[in-house]
Amino acid sequence: MHVILCGASGSVGSEILTQSLLHPSISKVTILVRKPLSPIPSSAKLSTILHQDFLSYPPALLSQLSGADGCIWSIGVTGMEADATSKSYEVITKDFAIEAAKAFGGMKRDEGKGKFVFAFLSAAAADQREGKAWMKAGAVRGDAERIISSLQSTLPLATYMFRPAPVLPVTPGYYDTLSTIQKVRFYVFDRFVIRADVIARAMLQAVLEGGSGAIQGWEGKGKEGNEGTFGIGEMKALGASSVLAAGE
Repeated sequence: MHVILCGASGSVGSEILTQSLLHPSISKVTILVRKPLSPIPSSAKLSTILHQDFLSYPPALLSQLSGADGCIWSIGVTGMEADATSKSYEVITKDFAIEAAKAFGGMKRDEGKGKFVFAFLSAAAADQREGKAWMKAGAVRGDAERIISSLQSTLPLATYMFRPAPVLPVTPGYYDTLSTIQKVRFYVFDRFVIRADVIARAMLQAVLEGGSGAIQGWEGKGKEGNEGTFGIGEMKALGASSVLAAGE
Protein backbone atom coordinates (compact mmCIF):
# COMPACT_ATOMS: atom_id res chain seq x y z
CA MET A 1 0.00 0.00 0.00
CA HIS A 2 1.16 3.50 -0.88
CA VAL A 3 0.34 6.27 1.63
CA ILE A 4 0.75 10.02 1.21
CA LEU A 5 1.56 11.99 4.36
CA CYS A 6 1.14 15.76 4.63
CA GLY A 7 2.43 17.33 7.83
CA ALA A 8 5.32 14.95 8.53
CA SER A 9 7.32 17.53 10.48
CA GLY A 10 4.71 18.10 13.19
CA SER A 11 4.53 16.36 16.57
CA VAL A 12 1.79 13.98 15.44
CA GLY A 13 2.85 13.86 11.79
CA SER A 14 6.37 12.75 12.67
CA GLU A 15 4.94 9.85 14.67
CA ILE A 16 2.62 8.95 11.78
CA LEU A 17 5.70 8.82 9.56
CA THR A 18 7.51 6.56 12.02
CA GLN A 19 4.55 4.19 12.30
CA SER A 20 4.03 4.18 8.52
CA LEU A 21 7.61 3.14 7.86
CA LEU A 22 7.31 0.37 10.46
CA HIS A 23 4.00 -1.04 9.22
CA PRO A 24 4.43 -4.28 7.21
CA SER A 25 1.37 -3.58 5.03
CA ILE A 26 2.70 -0.24 3.80
CA SER A 27 5.17 -0.51 0.95
CA LYS A 28 5.64 3.18 0.16
CA VAL A 29 5.27 6.47 2.02
CA THR A 30 5.38 9.73 0.11
CA ILE A 31 5.67 12.90 2.16
CA LEU A 32 4.82 16.35 0.82
CA VAL A 33 6.96 18.94 2.57
CA ARG A 34 8.13 22.50 1.94
CA LYS A 35 11.69 21.64 2.91
CA PRO A 36 13.52 18.35 3.52
CA LEU A 37 13.10 16.75 6.92
CA SER A 38 16.11 16.87 9.20
CA PRO A 39 17.10 14.26 10.04
CA ILE A 40 15.68 12.24 7.16
CA PRO A 41 14.50 8.77 8.25
CA SER A 42 16.51 6.01 6.60
CA SER A 43 14.04 3.78 4.78
CA ALA A 44 13.67 2.43 1.26
CA LYS A 45 9.92 3.00 1.65
CA LEU A 46 10.25 6.77 1.95
CA SER A 47 9.85 9.20 -0.93
CA THR A 48 10.03 12.97 -0.42
CA ILE A 49 8.41 15.57 -2.68
CA LEU A 50 9.13 19.23 -2.07
CA HIS A 51 5.91 21.20 -2.50
CA GLN A 52 5.41 24.87 -1.69
CA ASP A 53 1.76 25.67 -2.41
CA PHE A 54 -0.71 23.44 -0.57
CA LEU A 55 -3.61 25.15 -2.32
CA SER A 56 -2.42 23.85 -5.70
CA TYR A 57 -1.82 20.28 -6.93
CA PRO A 58 -0.76 20.46 -10.59
CA PRO A 59 -0.76 17.43 -12.93
CA ALA A 60 3.01 17.03 -12.67
CA LEU A 61 2.72 16.58 -8.92
CA LEU A 62 -0.26 14.24 -9.10
CA SER A 63 1.57 12.06 -11.62
CA GLN A 64 4.23 11.45 -8.97
CA LEU A 65 1.49 10.34 -6.57
CA SER A 66 -0.16 8.00 -9.08
CA GLY A 67 -1.19 4.71 -7.51
CA ALA A 68 -1.41 6.08 -3.96
CA ASP A 69 -4.14 4.48 -1.85
CA GLY A 70 -4.69 7.20 0.71
CA CYS A 71 -3.51 10.34 2.43
CA ILE A 72 -3.08 11.13 6.10
CA TRP A 73 -3.45 14.86 6.63
CA SER A 74 -1.86 16.32 9.75
CA ILE A 75 -1.15 19.88 8.65
CA GLY A 76 -2.79 22.43 10.91
CA VAL A 77 -2.35 25.04 13.60
CA THR A 78 -3.78 24.71 17.09
CA GLY A 79 -5.88 27.52 18.48
CA MET A 80 -3.19 28.22 21.06
CA GLU A 81 -0.50 28.68 18.41
CA ALA A 82 -2.26 31.28 16.28
CA ASP A 83 -5.19 33.62 16.07
CA ALA A 84 -8.02 31.32 14.98
CA THR A 85 -9.94 34.32 13.66
CA SER A 86 -7.20 35.17 11.15
CA LYS A 87 -7.47 34.34 7.47
CA SER A 88 -4.13 32.53 7.52
CA TYR A 89 -5.41 30.17 10.23
CA GLU A 90 -8.43 29.29 8.09
CA VAL A 91 -6.31 28.77 4.99
CA ILE A 92 -3.80 26.49 6.71
CA THR A 93 -6.28 24.56 8.84
CA LYS A 94 -9.16 24.25 6.37
CA ASP A 95 -8.45 25.33 2.80
CA PHE A 96 -5.20 23.39 2.40
CA ALA A 97 -6.91 20.12 3.36
CA ILE A 98 -10.00 20.70 1.21
CA GLU A 99 -7.96 21.37 -1.93
CA ALA A 100 -5.80 18.31 -1.27
CA ALA A 101 -8.83 16.06 -0.78
CA LYS A 102 -10.33 17.32 -4.06
CA ALA A 103 -7.09 16.76 -5.96
CA PHE A 104 -6.26 13.34 -4.51
CA GLY A 105 -9.85 12.13 -4.77
CA GLY A 106 -9.85 13.07 -8.43
CA MET A 107 -6.78 11.00 -9.31
CA LYS A 108 -7.40 8.09 -11.66
CA ARG A 109 -7.76 4.79 -9.82
CA ASP A 110 -6.75 1.39 -11.16
CA GLU A 111 -9.69 -0.89 -11.90
CA GLY A 112 -10.60 -3.01 -8.88
CA LYS A 113 -9.06 -0.64 -6.37
CA GLY A 114 -11.23 0.84 -3.66
CA LYS A 115 -11.81 4.50 -3.00
CA PHE A 116 -8.98 6.86 -2.18
CA VAL A 117 -8.90 7.30 1.61
CA PHE A 118 -8.42 10.75 3.12
CA ALA A 119 -7.79 10.68 6.89
CA PHE A 120 -8.02 14.15 8.41
CA LEU A 121 -6.48 15.09 11.76
CA SER A 122 -8.96 17.51 13.32
CA ALA A 123 -9.45 18.42 16.99
CA ALA A 124 -11.81 17.63 19.87
CA ALA A 125 -13.25 21.15 19.76
CA ALA A 126 -14.48 20.71 16.17
CA ASP A 127 -18.21 20.90 15.53
CA GLN A 128 -19.75 20.50 12.09
CA ARG A 129 -23.00 22.21 13.12
CA GLU A 130 -23.09 25.82 12.02
CA GLY A 131 -22.85 28.21 14.96
CA LYS A 132 -22.52 25.44 17.56
CA ALA A 133 -18.75 25.30 18.10
CA TRP A 134 -17.72 26.81 21.43
CA MET A 135 -14.56 28.35 19.94
CA LYS A 136 -13.58 29.74 16.54
CA ALA A 137 -10.93 27.07 15.99
CA GLY A 138 -13.58 24.39 16.44
CA ALA A 139 -15.84 26.07 13.90
CA VAL A 140 -13.04 26.21 11.30
CA ARG A 141 -12.12 22.57 11.81
CA GLY A 142 -15.78 21.57 11.79
CA ASP A 143 -16.23 23.35 8.46
CA ALA A 144 -13.21 21.49 7.08
CA GLU A 145 -14.61 18.15 8.23
CA ARG A 146 -18.03 18.80 6.75
CA ILE A 147 -16.77 20.01 3.39
CA ILE A 148 -14.25 17.18 3.02
CA SER A 149 -16.89 14.60 3.97
CA SER A 150 -19.30 16.05 1.40
CA LEU A 151 -16.79 15.35 -1.38
CA GLN A 152 -17.65 11.66 -1.06
CA SER A 153 -20.86 12.31 -2.98
CA THR A 154 -19.00 13.42 -6.13
CA LEU A 155 -15.59 11.71 -5.95
CA PRO A 156 -14.35 8.12 -5.37
CA LEU A 157 -13.25 9.20 -1.93
CA ALA A 158 -13.61 7.74 1.57
CA THR A 159 -13.00 10.29 4.32
CA TYR A 160 -12.40 9.78 8.05
CA MET A 161 -12.10 12.48 10.70
CA PHE A 162 -10.04 12.17 13.89
CA ARG A 163 -10.56 14.44 16.89
CA PRO A 164 -7.82 14.24 19.51
CA ALA A 165 -7.71 16.41 22.61
CA PRO A 166 -4.42 17.02 24.47
CA VAL A 167 -1.81 14.89 22.70
CA LEU A 168 0.96 13.28 24.72
CA PRO A 169 4.34 12.97 23.01
CA VAL A 170 6.25 9.70 22.86
CA THR A 171 9.61 11.38 23.39
CA PRO A 172 11.88 9.08 25.41
CA GLY A 173 12.13 10.30 28.98
CA TYR A 174 9.16 12.67 28.67
CA TYR A 175 7.24 11.16 31.58
CA ASP A 176 10.32 11.29 33.79
CA THR A 177 10.16 15.08 33.54
CA LEU A 178 6.62 15.24 34.92
CA SER A 179 5.84 16.00 38.52
CA THR A 180 3.96 13.47 40.62
CA ILE A 181 0.83 15.60 40.40
CA GLN A 182 1.07 15.72 36.60
CA LYS A 183 1.48 11.95 36.41
CA VAL A 184 -1.57 11.45 38.63
CA ARG A 185 -3.58 13.83 36.45
CA PHE A 186 -2.67 11.90 33.31
CA TYR A 187 -3.66 8.64 35.01
CA VAL A 188 -6.98 9.94 36.34
CA PHE A 189 -7.92 11.74 33.15
CA ASP A 190 -6.58 9.10 30.77
CA ARG A 191 -9.79 9.06 28.73
CA PHE A 192 -9.34 12.76 27.92
CA VAL A 193 -5.79 12.50 26.51
CA ILE A 194 -4.14 10.38 23.83
CA ARG A 195 -0.59 9.54 22.80
CA ALA A 196 0.70 10.58 19.38
CA ASP A 197 1.60 6.99 18.44
CA VAL A 198 -1.96 5.84 19.17
CA ILE A 199 -3.35 8.55 16.88
CA ALA A 200 -0.90 7.43 14.21
CA ARG A 201 -1.99 3.80 14.42
CA ALA A 202 -5.66 4.69 14.29
CA MET A 203 -5.26 6.86 11.22
CA LEU A 204 -3.18 4.22 9.49
CA GLN A 205 -5.86 1.61 10.19
CA ALA A 206 -8.41 3.86 8.55
CA VAL A 207 -6.31 4.08 5.40
CA LEU A 208 -5.62 0.35 5.41
CA GLU A 209 -9.21 -0.75 6.03
CA GLY A 210 -11.41 2.11 4.85
CA GLY A 211 -11.16 1.96 1.07
CA SER A 212 -14.64 0.50 0.72
CA GLY A 213 -16.12 3.58 2.35
CA ALA A 214 -16.60 1.83 5.70
CA ILE A 215 -14.32 0.27 8.31
CA GLN A 216 -15.48 -3.09 9.61
CA GLY A 217 -16.81 -2.69 13.13
CA TRP A 218 -16.99 1.08 12.72
CA GLU A 219 -19.98 1.46 10.44
CA GLY A 220 -21.18 5.05 10.32
CA LYS A 221 -17.72 6.50 10.76
CA GLY A 222 -16.76 8.63 7.80
CA LYS A 223 -20.26 9.94 7.23
CA GLU A 224 -20.95 13.65 7.38
CA GLY A 225 -21.88 14.91 10.86
CA ASN A 226 -20.31 14.90 14.31
CA GLU A 227 -21.33 11.31 14.93
CA GLY A 228 -19.27 10.21 11.92
CA THR A 229 -15.96 11.26 13.49
CA PHE A 230 -13.51 9.34 15.68
CA GLY A 231 -13.21 10.63 19.25
CA ILE A 232 -10.43 9.83 21.70
CA GLY A 233 -11.81 6.52 22.97
CA GLU A 234 -12.66 5.37 19.47
CA MET A 235 -9.18 6.25 18.22
CA LYS A 236 -7.66 4.21 21.03
CA ALA A 237 -9.84 1.22 20.14
CA LEU A 238 -9.12 1.47 16.42
CA GLY A 239 -5.40 1.94 17.03
CA ALA A 240 -5.35 -1.11 19.30
CA SER A 241 -6.27 -3.30 16.29
CA SER A 242 -3.01 -2.37 14.54
CA VAL A 243 -0.30 -5.01 14.24
CA LEU A 244 2.02 -2.35 15.62
CA ALA A 245 0.10 -2.32 18.90
CA ALA A 246 0.83 -6.00 19.62
CA GLY A 247 2.40 -6.51 23.01
CA GLU A 248 1.32 -3.17 24.49
